[in-house]
Amino acid sequence: MDARVDPCDNFYQYSCGGWLKKNIIPETHAKYGLYNILKAELEVVLKGDSILEGFFLEAAALTKAKTLYKSCINESESKGGAPLLDMLPDIFEWPMAVDNWEDDYGKTWRLEDVIARLNWKYATQVLVYFFVYIDDGDSTSHIIYQMSFGLLSRDYYTCKGRFAEACRAYEKFMFDLAKLIRTDRGLKISETDIKAEVTRVVDLERDIVSATDPLLLPNDQVLLYNKMELRELNRNFTLEIDSQKFNWSYFTAKIMDTVNIKVPESEKIINNYPSYFVKLKVSPSFIMLSHHLPTWTKLWDGSTCRRLSLRTAKSW
Repeated sequence: MDARVDPCDNFYQYSCGGWLKKNIIPETHAKYGLYNILKAELEVVLKGDSILEGFFLEAAALTKAKTLYKSCINESESKGGAPLLDMLPDIFEWPMAVDNWEDDYGKTWRLEDVIARLNWKYATQVLVYFFVYIDDGDSTSHIIYQMSFGLLSRDYYTCKGRFAEACRAYEKFMFDLAKLIRTDRGLKISETDIKAEVTRVVDLERDIVSATDPLLLPNDQVLLYNKMELRELNRNFTLEIDSQKFNWSYFTAKIMDTVNIKVPESEKIINNYPSYFVKLKVSPSFIMLSHHLPTWTKLWDGSTCRRLSLRTAKSW
């Protein structure tokens, strides 16, 4: 609080002024509060200080938390590419890393199934950022949020100027990883075919990024707050892939069923970027190539799998 301010003149400054004075809100954050601060502090604690470890006694719970953290970032290469290869069939494989993908997976592949599984099982958001959080318009309740997933920054996909090198490295990593997987599986390698597939995937990502609105600031909560019923997503924001319509109700159920929650058609959701879904559904590249993207996004994701892929590419 800021007791120096008369609450009748400026109640917001009176009730929040002290916090605002003590905490600098990052310009890149749409929200910033106690949870953000505690999360940042927790990450520092979990990382610990290797120099001081062993010199001071600490709570057993903290020691165990640090041990768990270290186990998640270990650099052991003993398993090679096995964890990655074991995971791929579970997410309907990566077309450029297998033969006969269309025969083995094409008939049963469904975008809703793939991105829902990546969401609930692998904590990876692809195309649709789906989560449950406190309703910005009503802090007494929780609500489902459906956001766009913008991949890398729009600037990266220009592949010009200072982004040219990053773009080449990105494509090379995808190319090298596909070769490594095919080599480990004993499959024939056609560099020409792999390069062509890499180009198609990057073109698809570029189309998806272009569907985002560069003028819509991520911290403009008024413009981002678009509340609607789930049935409205099916009616107004239907995507179409391989002549099959994306079913928002089915997709939502695939995620929420894992926690035994049934979501009715009348359920309120927040669609932060309606223009994104409108533009995406008319993208030719998205309609034709979307079966490539979910798996590749998981391989490039900034989580454990991404680190595994990078280490694997170095020492497979």
